[in-house]
Amino acid sequence: MTERPYAPGKPRSGIATAVAADLASCVLLLITPFAIFVRHHSLPVLQTGTLACFLILAGVGLVLGVLATVGGSYLRVPIVSLLLTLFIDIQWNWLTAWNTRLLATLFAVSLVSWGLRAHLTRIVTVAFSTLFVSTLLLPVSPGSAPETRLSSGGGGNRDLPVVLHLILDGQIGIEGIPAEFDPDQRVANSLRQFYLQNGFQVFGRAFSPYGSTRASLPNLVNFTASDLPFQYTYGGIGRKPLKENAYFEEMTRRGYEVHVYQNGNVDFCRVPRGMKLARCFTKEPEALASIGKVPLPPWRKVKVVFGVYSRLSFIVSNFRLPFVFHATLGDLLALRVSAISAVALFDQVTEEIAEASPGSLFFVHVLLPHSPYTYDRSCAVRPDPSTWLLPFRIDFDRLKRRDEKEGLSRNDAESRAVRYPLYLQQVECTQKKVGELFERMKAAGVFDNAMIMVHADHGSQIALFDPGNARASPADFIDTFSVLFAVKLPGQGGGYDRRLLPLDALFRSVVQEGSIPDGTDWAGPPTVRLGRVPRAEHREMPAFSHGRVD
Repeated sequence: MTERPYAPGKPRSGIATAVAADLASCVLLLITPFAIFVRHHSLPVLQTGTLACFLILAGVGLVLGVLATVGGSYLRVPIVSLLLTLFIDIQWNWLTAWNTRLLATLFAVSLVSWGLRAHLTRIVTVAFSTLFVSTLLLPVSPGSAPETRLSSGGGGNRDLPVVLHLILDGQIGIEGIPAEFDPDQRVANSLRQFYLQNGFQVFGRAFSPYGSTRASLPNLVNFTASDLPFQYTYGGIGRKPLKENAYFEEMTRRGYEVHVYQNGNVDFCRVPRGMKLARCFTKEPEALASIGKVPLPPWRKVKVVFGVYSRLSFIVSNFRLPFVFHATLGDLLALRVSAISAVALFDQVTEEIAEASPGSLFFVHVLLPHSPYTYDRSCAVRPDPSTWLLPFRIDFDRLKRRDEKEGLSRNDAESRAVRYPLYLQQVECTQKKVGELFERMKAAGVFDNAMIMVHADHGSQIALFDPGNARASPADFIDTFSVLFAVKLPGQGGGYDRRLLPLDALFRSVVQEGSIPDGTDWAGPPTVRLGRVPRAEHREMPAFSHGRVD
């Protein structure tokens, strides 16, 4: 027989306690995971934006608590069960599809909740109030801190030059920039002249064999372009640690001390057994503490925080609201702070590279000019986070048609025309930050004799169609695979090179040979890799000039 906690004749104190437990349990189930999130990201709890987020969640919890009170067990148990499942989803990132795992979790939680229905909200209130208070009072463990350092090593071979290896995530190549968005070639010429004036060899038609970071960079540091794109990384969710890193091993054997600065989705701090890094500085892409000094109104920071927080949950991030709410939810899910974190990392490298000693390899992977398009060309943050777009439109109608692969686009002409100018301004901001880094090196006296390599891992990705789509055009290949590649080798002059050359071959020649050969036969055929399993499909990369096929 169903319990009736608010039945006539029950003492008023008991009814008040039961009502309070209903309200408190729903509030705590919503604010506790957010408190854990806030502490993980080192956000000030008493900051206006953070408090506003707590109040919004608490308000939603109170509404649900009232419904639980009014509806009795038949409504209380489903509400609490859903909130408990949501808590599991947020904390462990375990529910990754609308599948039996999600249904089984919800069923198991509901079964336990129904069995405890007479005391359910009291138990939840006690457990989660304890967890909430301890989360706010106890110090954050070092393992959950968004930034991690390793102790410095003993120093490299002082007969070796300083090496700066700078990876600009998503930096399209000079001749990959579409003429329609750079009609006078102002951005392209600015990039070209910047690197030439600093003594670089610049390869305007370089291209990556892969269209994603997780395939491109692990293969690059292992001097390959494998048909098994993901063979060098471990699976799972989140940042992908490397199984092998032949590049670091090679440079260590030569006597280099390796310093890693990263905030991408590949973990270069996982090194082979027996090898040690001098330093690893990791700044998580969605490190919300990065927005602390960004001049945004509190209500806009609230939107950004909720956008990052919502993506922790599969349930929330994949819940589709009907009609006009599609755009609102799409904006929320697109909000990211990875570009802001990347600038903070860039500034850190600029400050610390002045201390670089001979025999030091600075390996830097920054998510710039990668989306979101947060900065204008002067590196001022765009004040409205709704304009921090991703390279593709949020198309909920497309998500409903996942099985219809043929003809589905990343963008239409209109959405691509909105994104490219924003992206190119962030390209100019990135160039400005690279210039500041070079000026700091010059002031410290380490620029002239340094070996510096600057390149991307893939293109802008602002394509109409994925290259694997039957309707993909040459322009889609250029948007996806064209990459910046510039290198300054001690004792060698600069110049501009228009050969169509793959990133892996260029990198391998620089590291292993110390120069780039003439011709193209040594580089292999100009092909890119499409697909994942069982083996990638080879497709020819079109020869291009300013975003158009030659």
